[in-house]
Amino acid sequence: MRFAASPKTKIRYRAWVLTGAVRHRIDGVLAASQELDLLQRVPHTCPISAHHEWNFDELLDMAWKYLDLVRMYEPRYWPLDSSSSSC
Repeated sequence: MRFAASPKTKIRYRAWVLTGAVRHRIDGVLAASQELDLLQRVPHTCPISAHHEWNFDELLDMAWKYLDLVRMYEPRYWPLDSSSSSC
């Protein structure tokens, strides 16, 4: 995307967004536990295995953290009882 600006004007459009990486198929790495330890120490990564369903909770927590999600609850509206009506 380009913006028209005069040569004298210095306009910078840059936004830094923190991202997370998901490493899939860690079940093949299990032969070398040192490699798995190394994968878990890499910042902003989440090693998972969909086949064995490993680290899904960690991935979910990471998604909530990085996307800055907020949990919202709606109020419950209970239906009125027909016995409590004053008619």
